[in-house]
Amino acid sequence: MQETHGMQVTVEEVNPTRRKLAVEVPVDEVRAEIDEAFGKLQRQAKLRGFRPGKAPRAVVEKLFGDQVRADVLSHMIEHSYSDAVKQTGLRPVGPPEIVPETIETGKPLRYSATIDVLPTIEIADTSGLSAKRARREVGEGDVDRALDDLRESLAELRPVEDRTEARAGDFVSIDYRASAEGKPLPNGKRENFLVEIGKKQVPPEIEQALVGATIGQAQAVDAEFPADAGDAAIAGKTVRFDVTLRGIREKILPPADDELAKEHGEVSTLVELRQKIRDRIADQIRRSGDEQIREQIVDELLRRNAFEVPKSLVDRQIDALVEDILRRIGSEREAIERDAERLDKMREQFRPRAERQVRAVLALDALVEKNGIEIPDQDVEKRIAELAAQAGQQAARLREIYGEPGARQDLAARLARERALDAIVESAAIEEVEVALNVVAPGGETS
Repeated sequence: MQETHGMQVTVEEVNPTRRKLAVEVPVDEVRAEIDEAFGKLQRQAKLRGFRPGKAPRAVVEKLFGDQVRADVLSHMIEHSYSDAVKQTGLRPVGPPEIVPETIETGKPLRYSATIDVLPTIEIADTSGLSAKRARREVGEGDVDRALDDLRESLAELRPVEDRTEARAGDFVSIDYRASAEGKPLPNGKRENFLVEIGKKQVPPEIEQALVGATIGQAQAVDAEFPADAGDAAIAGKTVRFDVTLRGIREKILPPADDELAKEHGEVSTLVELRQKIRDRIADQIRRSGDEQIREQIVDELLRRNAFEVPKSLVDRQIDALVEDILRRIGSEREAIERDAERLDKMREQFRPRAERQVRAVLALDALVEKNGIEIPDQDVEKRIAELAAQAGQQAARLREIYGEPGARQDLAARLARERALDAIVESAAIEEVEVALNVVAPGGETS
């Protein structure tokens, strides 16, 4: 039992990442807090039959005793908890679970606080961790696909003049109105909506109706939506679309020639452009291989060094992963947030990934501490400059964020983990593995 200023704290190990603190605040401190609270209320209370500030304490206690004791209980727990944690030397990684007892004059305050703490991690020898690097030559097909992607990005849409009938692969502009159960759908009306037939931008029933349709033709198309559709207004329903074809366009790709190389490849000839694309793909394959090796090394590190992780840290990481998804899906966010079952399922799907990420951070932090890795301020500033250069118009905002001490500390911690990982990658046993040429290589954009 440890004691500071009369407060007594005992610690029970629930598991390697969880501790239960039993806290007892001395009766004298409890009495003083309660007396002060009632005294303040007596001075301020305006009660019928008594002059201001002259109501007897017994009357005040009868009227407000429960509320005063609840306030004192909350106040004393809030202020004593941080002292109790300091007294134990523990480092909580999440909010405490407080279970208080009732507070009474003449008795000490007792409560328990259960907290998550970082586990003790002792990293074993990290030399010779194994990984495999995929060796992949860049083929002509890779260059052709990347060149086609470049041409696609520069394509023009021109009105079709020699026919009025739509075909698969055409870009068409349509007007439509959507209704379900005889009622118009919210935001279910569009004009001159551009659709590439065959790209599944609209329900398949609409695509099928558009193939062979002529300009000006109006059709009523029924489309079935699954029960798990993101929009509750159409989920599990048959939606009627009144569709009118307004125009047909075809995609015209620029030719793969020297002019394309000059205008969009910053080189003089098509041969030079193809070589530039080849070099870029090779660089992407190399960088992708480096990242895969780092991931394999982390997996091997975690396999060799098993330890429990605090649930609160995993839950926090799940929150971050879910928020990232919700932020990116835009209009469907509200529908998902209203569906508690779907949201819970999403969280559980992320749990293994979140736990692995937390374990990786804790293991690398343990390596940082073990090896005494420190990041100089100039290295932090250098990384901020690199991030700002990549941020474009958001550079000023990024520098503002990293002007905060907490953000700079987080960045320094990430850099330290990178260096710890770099050190074990350098000593790893890496095996080169041939990958078949038909494996799709990364894209080869030239801009």
